[in-house]
Amino acid sequence: MDAAHLAASVVLPWPVMIIALFIGLVITVWAVIALVRHPIIERRIARLEQGHLINEERDRHMQSMLEKISHDQECSNQLLHLIVEGHMKRD
Repeated sequence: MDAAHLAASVVLPWPVMIIALFIGLVITVWAVIALVRHPIIERRIARLEQGHLINEERDRHMQSMLEKISHDQECSNQLLHLIVEGHMKRD
């Protein structure tokens, strides 16, 4: 009797066979779900990265605008100080 014939002649009890088939089915379904979800997750990550880049660009723009406003405010304060100083000298 060779090994193939011996392996083919091994008979598993029905409960063990049903459990083995169920475990195989669960593993197969899990693998299919993992393969299907992988591209979906990659697309979500790409969208999140794109959103992060957009947010960074918006933050840079806001920072630039705040710096311009701060500079304009300093210039306005200097001009107001100059006007008040000139008005005080005139009186």
